[in-house]
Amino acid sequence: MARFAKFLAAGLVVVIAGVVWKGNQAYRAAADDFVPRATRFVAPSVVDGHETMTLVTKGGLHIAASFVPPKNEVVVLLGHGSESSRVQLWGDLELLAKAGFGVLVLDWPGNGESEGPIKLGTPEREAFTAAVDFLSARPDVKRIGAYGFSQGGGLLTMFVADEPRVTSLLAVNAWSDKVSQMRYGWKRLGEVQELPVEWATRANVEGGNANALAAAPKLKGKKTLFIASCADEVVPPSNSSELATAAAGDLQTATGAS
Repeated sequence: MARFAKFLAAGLVVVIAGVVWKGNQAYRAAADDFVPRATRFVAPSVVDGHETMTLVTKGGLHIAASFVPPKNEVVVLLGHGSESSRVQLWGDLELLAKAGFGVLVLDWPGNGESEGPIKLGTPEREAFTAAVDFLSARPDVKRIGAYGFSQGGGLLTMFVADEPRVTSLLAVNAWSDKVSQMRYGWKRLGEVQELPVEWATRANVEGGNANALAAAPKLKGKKTLFIASCADEVVPPSNSSELATAAAGDLQTATGAS
């Protein structure tokens, strides 16, 4: 009986150690999403009129961007996803520029060539505002729209909601809030990984969470379209539906993960 108890105790220790290891692994991986990653910008292709520039935020951060002037007085502001840079949306920049639209695509703070921490709050909002200020001051810009992919969609949902100078928004695979999105991406082992991921996210995001769904109702009156990929394993497809409903906007679904 004593030997069985020892065996049982040893087995329990192994199980607990495994749970702790899995939880720690998830916490560290989630926290790593918020570590700034500097990457040098190299344009994937030549686009007529393209120029690189640096915007300066209210807080003094230098934000790297690429700009193509409009031929039709309309500019689209692009926001890339997490752990990426403006290069991620270069194909979209090409298509829009060829159609005559102006394009301004940022490296979010802490990404690409932009300075700053990754907080999904004030640094990103001030980068967005600096971009809108730049565009609004140009005589060849009469209308500004926004397009965000994944995390860029979540951020732009929050920021466009408070910015009257941006009149339309397209968000693809946008999250409704960062905590639930991170938990969804680590749902394989349930609470063993989801809880540490939530703790890491709340520890790194300004204010403990970034909530696009709470901001979405303020988008009513603007033209909005939310697109969800049904097979997305990183952002719950239901998030786009929730955002579209809250914003009184349009919703489209697509097959595939991105």
